[in-house]
Amino acid sequence: MEKKWIASPLARFTLFTVAGLVVAFTPSAAFADGALTNGANHTGTIEIGGLDTWTFTATKNDSITVSIGEIDAGASDPRFYPWIHLHAPDGSDLGGDGGTSGAWGTTSAHLDVRAPSTGTYTVLVADYPNQTQIGTGSYLLTLAKSPGPYAISPGDDGGPMTNSVSHAGRIYVGDVDTWIFRALQNDSITISIGEVSQGGEDPDFYPWIRVRGPDGSDLGGDGATAGDWGTNAAQVTFHAPAPGIYTVLVADYPYQRQQGTGSYGLTGSGLRSVGLTLSGILAVVASTKGNGAFFRTSVQIHNPRATPISGKFVMHFAGKSGSANDPALTYTLNGGQTTDYPDILSAMGVPSGLGSLDVFTTGDPIPVMAARVFSDAGESGTAGFFLDPLAPEAALQAGESGVVIGPSDTAKARLNLGIRSLETGASLRVTVRDRSGVTRAIVTKNYGPNYFEQVSANAYVGIPLDGSDTITFAVQSGKAIVYGAQTDNKTQDPSVAYAKKSF
Repeated sequence: MEKKWIASPLARFTLFTVAGLVVAFTPSAAFADGALTNGANHTGTIEIGGLDTWTFTATKNDSITVSIGEIDAGASDPRFYPWIHLHAPDGSDLGGDGGTSGAWGTTSAHLDVRAPSTGTYTVLVADYPNQTQIGTGSYLLTLAKSPGPYAISPGDDGGPMTNSVSHAGRIYVGDVDTWIFRALQNDSITISIGEVSQGGEDPDFYPWIRVRGPDGSDLGGDGATAGDWGTNAAQVTFHAPAPGIYTVLVADYPYQRQQGTGSYGLTGSGLRSVGLTLSGILAVVASTKGNGAFFRTSVQIHNPRATPISGKFVMHFAGKSGSANDPALTYTLNGGQTTDYPDILSAMGVPSGLGSLDVFTTGDPIPVMAARVFSDAGESGTAGFFLDPLAPEAALQAGESGVVIGPSDTAKARLNLGIRSLETGASLRVTVRDRSGVTRAIVTKNYGPNYFEQVSANAYVGIPLDGSDTITFAVQSGKAIVYGAQTDNKTQDPSVAYAKKSF
């Protein structure tokens, strides 16, 4: 649906929008009394005594905004005062405007709540009963649900933001535009909006911006309300509390009685691009034989949410930096779905090999993962261990050190060392000490971007390890994940421990 409703044949109808996380473009829907598509445009009219009913699903603690605005008030009933109710899955009323159920206004109204439970929510649209409606009323209704996938209708404004670029948009009565960006924890973020003057537009448009975190919580504020608003400009500044996708809601401040279209420019600083994002690293995956063992890696992934999530696995082979040609496997999980990969490398078309596995997401949270590296003894069973993926932020960074403790008896168990650099590569100073703390060896290692290796500890440090030797990895530059992999020489029972950060 075109956002220029004055020129559109649908100008007298309504728009309903549901906002979430990942952006997709879909045709607008023009019907009332139906299920809402998150982010798509929906329209409807209210006859005298009429009631429109819309439904959508939400997860407990989702942030929900419902906004309504009358469309083309001069052509429809001037006594139509749009009125909205929001009902929880148990039927209870949510939100309220000064002592009345729901919210209403001469041309627009607004509700903000956090979802009290998981389930189906109902939005009721009607005329406020004390205003004596005398004819048909047309309304614009917007629901912004965060987090959750977006579907931006053609011609609507919103979508991914680019750092330091001004994004143009238009706000109609009751409209909400939804923009998204990615941030890492503690990133310094500033979002600014300014009204853009255009002939014939509403002088009572007061731009209002709100920023919601990956969990739907409101960030920043002017003390009296979420976000910030002004007569012609507003700004929100904060430090990102967690890695993930952030949502920017743009609207007219609801108490200023917007009468027509308002245009704006939206700009952000400190923003990271939205798209496939590296969300987790499984330090080692294997499908390889050696020393009487046959190591494989099984992976199970689960979506705990009610809405679908998607992403991609990428394997980087040992002994070289990652490249665009590395094996990849996409996944999509419906709400509550679990998928099993008994041998993840086989599922990726890799008959054998050793490497690390990156987990990319498309703005959604990383799936719940159970990854097991095991020695496959056929009919005799398996012996192995579970390994959790690490977030990129958990890698050792410049100025940090991590320690791997060697086997207490090197005749009974062997130790391999695994190193995975991140996109900036890594430089490491490696120090071997005996159990009394005396330095036995010091070596320097340099790695290119996304490089992985797992080698014998003796070969790596250049000396045979003694029982309970420690290996300290001090990161001089870049970032790296470091682990020690011990294997029992008799049973082939393996185990892995990430290098423990030293303080």
